[in-house]
Amino acid sequence: VFNIENVSFFRVYSSSFPHLHPVLFIFCKPPQLQTKGFGTLLINKVFENSNADYLSTCYGATEPLVYFWKEIDFKTIHLGIKRDASSGSHSVTMIKAKTHAGIELSEQAQLIFNHSFPQLLSDSFKNLEPSIVFSLLTNVNNVFNPDDLKRLSAFAHESRGYENSQYLLCELVLSKLTDNQHLSENEKHILIYKVLQKHSWETVKLKMGKQVSGKKEALILLRSAVSKLLNG
Repeated sequence: VFNIENVSFFRVYSSSFPHLHPVLFIFCKPPQLQTKGFGTLLINKVFENSNADYLSTCYGATEPLVYFWKEIDFKTIHLGIKRDASSGSHSVTMIKAKTHAGIELSEQAQLIFNHSFPQLLSDSFKNLEPSIVFSLLTNVNNVFNPDDLKRLSAFAHESRGYENSQYLLCELVLSKLTDNQHLSENEKHILIYKVLQKHSWETVKLKMGKQVSGKKEALILLRSAVSKLLNG
């Protein structure tokens, strides 16, 4: 018997035979076989020997599973709005394209997801765990003019308020969050809770637990995180 968190549903699709159902594998790694490379070897062999347009996987999103599939070049195209009743996780769908048709489909699906996911973080995914948000985000190539950078720097150095900086902070976080190597876990969390999910200061305090005692400490942590994004 395996924990549901170790299970992924693995599909092979081909547009060459649209009347056929996809092949479905239930891919399960018990704990004693994890991190041994068996899963990666199996999936790579299936990919190499398949004439499908793309491979697809669907599973309850946890941070280790998301990174496992990303490391073998699967791309996220969908995250279920509702949590699964048994696992409590949102189901994520990822694909790896092989043919030209598969690549076209993958690129279109990724574009839609990468545009819609950040918008849903303050709505349907407002309570999505920061670790999952971080693992699924893809940096957006936003360009900041000198005046924008001055405003962001002013916020980081306590001479500009949060409310007057919010729209720029959101663009900055979406541009640089996942590539920055200098942020602490607490700094990542507050950027996600406040800037992307747009929680109130009181809710941020509750979610951060003992890490912040109120708005003042939360702002200090947020300004520190923004400074690192600007300098990273």
